[in-house]
Amino acid sequence: MIQTQSSAQTAEQPDAIPFPRVVAVQVCAYVVLVAVSACSPLRDLQGAVHVAYTTVPVVAAMALFTWCSSLRDGLAGRVIAAVAGALSLACAVGQSLGALFFPPRATGAEGTEPVGFYPQETWAAGVVGLLVALVLVSFARQMAREDRSHLIRSLSHGVTGGVAMIAAPGWCFLPDLFAACRAADGGPAPTAASVACAVIVVLAVLLAAASYLWARDANPVEGAAHPWLGIGLMPVMFLGPVVAVASLIVTLLV
Repeated sequence: MIQTQSSAQTAEQPDAIPFPRVVAVQVCAYVVLVAVSACSPLRDLQGAVHVAYTTVPVVAAMALFTWCSSLRDGLAGRVIAAVAGALSLACAVGQSLGALFFPPRATGAEGTEPVGFYPQETWAAGVVGLLVALVLVSFARQMAREDRSHLIRSLSHGVTGGVAMIAAPGWCFLPDLFAACRAADGGPAPTAASVACAVIVVLAVLLAAASYLWARDANPVEGAAHPWLGIGLMPVMFLGPVVAVASLIVTLLV
């Protein structure tokens, strides 16, 4: 009888997600993003994001995460996260969106043209609005359920997936960081770039360590497609806003 109960408990436990695969996914994602950004052509500080470069691996990561997520957010949760991620990406690559929502900044000098906002600033404003909308929509979705079992888990998983998708387009600004470093000729910009890169590396290591706990405690739905891939991509996507902020700081110092 004891052996039968033990066997039943073992059968209920999900298969362990291999942590080496999770780390390998993160390393590969970082290598691809850095390599693509390094190959991206230089642009002026007000230029639009090169869609054919960094945006391509960002979109690929978002698509893989949507398909291979280990979160128990259901189909509706993944659709909400995908829509939020697409809107966040539009805010990142759509240079003209800033003019729609924010008036140009006056330079204070007569006869000069007003200065627009940097792409990172307009993206950050869009991210704030999307995060608020994500929380409201996720909460309303849970309240609309007839069966509200596992309410906290479903709500937290849905918000987590949405936050990851909204944050991922921040990697689109990595070429800005590289371009600002190349354009810097002395001054505080190189030091700020070195500090920013060090912070990104430290946070990447910390998130990789956290992903060990995520992989250990993951409980994906039965038949989930490669959940280790989704767990591996989550830390990379969470780093997007850090990259965007770092690129903006270095750009302002050039």
